[in-house]
Amino acid sequence: MAERPSKIILRQKETIMNKKDLTDLGIAEDVAEKIIVLHGKDIEAKKSDIVAEKQRADGLQKQLDEAGKTIEGFKKLDPEALQKSADEWKLQAETAKADAEKQVAEYKRSTAAERFVESLKPKDQLSKSAILSEFMKKDFKLDDAGFQGANEWATTFKTENSAHFISESPLPEIVAKTNTNSVISDKVVSAAMAAAGLVVEGNK
Repeated sequence: MAERPSKIILRQKETIMNKKDLTDLGIAEDVAEKIIVLHGKDIEAKKSDIVAEKQRADGLQKQLDEAGKTIEGFKKLDPEALQKSADEWKLQAETAKADAEKQVAEYKRSTAAERFVESLKPKDQLSKSAILSEFMKKDFKLDDAGFQGANEWATTFKTENSAHFISESPLPEIVAKTNTNSVISDKVVSAAMAAAGLVVEGNK
């Protein structure tokens, strides 16, 4: 038994009509010419249709070939390997997100802590660093209102470590003791009188 061909191609036999065939049938020559013209146009139209149909068929075949390659590619994939890879990417994304959120939270906390310590008016940068270090050890909870319990801690800490903070008390007046009465220093008085244009005894 002969092997069947993989593809069967059908070809339409073109019938060529000429004027002589028509005139031999007894058709007038002018009528025959008109028939030949119409017949030619019909053949050209059919040729155009055949070309368009072939292009469409070629396009469909190309799509089928590409789909077949894609299907074969999917057949070679390992579902377990795909799932494992997807799980790994998901874990990496979740880890990266958690790390980013942690860094943002730490930045907000450290910035808020520095502002709080600065509000306590440390004496200098060295004192500020030492106070900030002690403050961070307390691990106060931070919320929208600030560090919970931080003000109470600061009050006690400033009292016990006043040397590290700028004094908020006014400076005492310098006085000199004469007999039993406390008076302002003579130098201070003299300077103030001179600035006011008054004559100081002993400086005439």
